[in-house]
Amino acid sequence: MESVELDPMTKPMAAPSPATRQVSTQNEEDQFELVVLAKRTYSITSAGRCVPADAQLPLVEEPRDEPDAPDLLAHDSDLWPIKRFTDVVVRGHAHAPRAASTFEAAIAVGRVERKVLVVGDRRASLSIRGRLVFSPPAPVESVPLRYDRAYGGRDRVAEEKWGNPFALFRAYFQSPASADQASPYVYPRNAAGRGYLMEPTREAVDALVLPNLEDPTDPLTPERIVVGSPTRWHLMPLPRSFGFVHPGWFPRVGYLGFIAPYDSVGVPFQEVARGEALSEATRGLLLPPRYSVRFFNGASLGLQLPFVSPGERCVLTNLMKGAPSFAFDLPRERPKLWADGRNGKLVETDPVIYTLVIEPDERRLTVLWRGAARAPRRYADEELAKMPFLVEW
Repeated sequence: MESVELDPMTKPMAAPSPATRQVSTQNEEDQFELVVLAKRTYSITSAGRCVPADAQLPLVEEPRDEPDAPDLLAHDSDLWPIKRFTDVVVRGHAHAPRAASTFEAAIAVGRVERKVLVVGDRRASLSIRGRLVFSPPAPVESVPLRYDRAYGGRDRVAEEKWGNPFALFRAYFQSPASADQASPYVYPRNAAGRGYLMEPTREAVDALVLPNLEDPTDPLTPERIVVGSPTRWHLMPLPRSFGFVHPGWFPRVGYLGFIAPYDSVGVPFQEVARGEALSEATRGLLLPPRYSVRFFNGASLGLQLPFVSPGERCVLTNLMKGAPSFAFDLPRERPKLWADGRNGKLVETDPVIYTLVIEPDERRLTVLWRGAARAPRRYADEELAKMPFLVEW
């Protein structure tokens, strides 16, 4: 990489700005790096052009929950030091193109397309013969693209009946909420969802709320909905949405070595079989302890893509109100990111797109870039605050 001498005409950003930051880390080979992060916010015009927005959003330092749903991750941290894929996230709603009780919505980036089946509200009930049935879906106009509308959640009836064994150890958890989330009656892939059912008792079925967002290739059915045992969770449908995945959910938390108990029945995990997750996420704690940098990718499965290039075509299907199919190209501009090379020098990096957040309701796109350069050691935050770096658009 090219390095340049600092001179009086160069004005590197030495202090963190709201949309840029220099951080210190170690990569997978235990090499020290200085990482420059730069976020750019764009407005998406009705013609499908991306123009720099008047209001530039700041970097998100800590994972941020939805204000009305603490189990839901609204936005992941922008400061994760290493991601090996571009996270593609869509925040907003799925909009029916016409009067319908079911329809599909999709996001395509380049040649990769991800679909979700949108289903109107339904009720589950037991027939007079005790058979589980779903009512026909009601007409639907729009549904929030949030994981609390996808399959998952907590079977509170079963939990009340059998108890949460981890409740006895609340004092040893970081917070009471941590003990609640460890309950065996919470779906490990999506604690915020709906439809998780251990056994089809009348009380449990009456309390059941069915999901509005589903996997088109594996929809929920009355024959498929009963889990039967907390250790059979891995056989249940995958939750489907386009938002960020909570760090405590599987498979993401599996890359830290944590996984809920499950029966080994010879059936592979669906996300592993589909190539959307690594088998190492299913192994649990290893000795010596280690983690995978795959944890840092927080997009939904299927939307963690090989680094996306500027100018890629994006197509939104039933995600933009009033436009059943809406296409735009990612901005072609690529920033120059210079890290501190020490001894009065800046080192140019080779930036990659780290995160894309598409917000169709606001007609907004944010692009997070990352550039990294070798460093002699790790630096403390107090040192980084005084160290120069440069972002050029």
